[in-house]
Amino acid sequence: MTKLGLNVRNFGPAAAPEHFRSWARFAEDNGFALALISDHVALTPEVNAIYPTPFYDPFIMLAWMAEQTQRLELGTSVAILLLRDPLLVTQLAANLDQLSGAGSFLALAPVGRDRSTRRSACRSKNVDGSSTST
Repeated sequence: MTKLGLNVRNFGPAAAPEHFRSWARFAEDNGFALALISDHVALTPEVNAIYPTPFYDPFIMLAWMAEQTQRLELGTSVAILLLRDPLLVTQLAANLDQLSGAGSFLALAPVGRDRSTRRSACRSKNVDGSSTST
């Protein structure tokens, strides 16, 4: 079954709670199943040029969105595991799944900067243990 989702921008000039709330309402009111949040841990000048500040942490954003939504599954577009503690990410994802009424998902990038390697290694992992390759 295909599910339609959207990426809520958690960075840049429009990154503000009223915008997050508006996107969450829009998604639920228009039949979207998923809301995704981007991840960047180290905002280097190269990253900041593409994803300007402020850049809200995806796990904080997702926890906040869990309170704002009822039917959306919440998760990361791709969490950069190389730059995060894997045990902490697992705990955060499990907590998010408990806080979200509709469930959660976690997409991970376990590798480095090479796009072709990243793309082939990315895996979406659901909290229930099922997974899909991207």
